[in-house]
Amino acid sequence: MATMARDKTIELAAESIDALAEKAKQALYGLSDNARQGMDGARDSAWKFAERARDQAGDIAGRVFRQGQQTAQQLGHRLEDQPVVALVLVGLVGVLVGYLLRGR
Repeated sequence: MATMARDKTIELAAESIDALAEKAKQALYGLSDNARQGMDGARDSAWKFAERARDQAGDIAGRVFRQGQQTAQQLGHRLEDQPVVALVLVGLVGVLVGYLLRGR
């Protein structure tokens, strides 16, 4: 009779261990799914951020290009209006660059 009680206790303990192992496995699967979903969300967020940055960089580049064009046109008009002053300025820039490069 003691043997049967011991065998029953061992069997119940084994069933309890199996049930706990199953719960632990399900919990790990749940954690794994949550981690995967979190990584997917992070990847999607990073992709959206990169797309917004690309769009903003394109807008900024367009504005800088237009401002450069306007500045070049304004400079061209000033050079046409005052060619002697333009030559003097170009000469001064050349002298300055030569002075800066002389030290190298």
